[in-house]
Amino acid sequence: MPLCPLCNCDLGKPPEDAREWFRCQNCGGALKAPSGLAKVLFWVSIFASGRFGLVPLDGEFSSSVAGTIYAALTGFFWKANLLRPEPYSPYSSLGLTGSNRNPR
Repeated sequence: MPLCPLCNCDLGKPPEDAREWFRCQNCGGALKAPSGLAKVLFWVSIFASGRFGLVPLDGEFSSSVAGTIYAALTGFFWKANLLRPEPYSPYSSLGLTGSNRNPR
């Protein structure tokens, strides 16, 4: 299992979506999986659901199969300690880092 880079505590369960940020259960620090790996896992799950004839690439059922494959890949990479979360600032996606933040 990966460790929190902020407090070195064991991060028990993987995030539901590796593309989104999440919080450490111990220290509450904001963390995010490396975006490149998360995107690769997402596209591999989309490709696998259509390529291997599981379902056609249209409709709700295909998205649920792709989501299931994505969750399984995320869980596998999490347990194999290949998905290492990094500290993340939720304000960075809004462009509010550093001096850009407007204190009120």
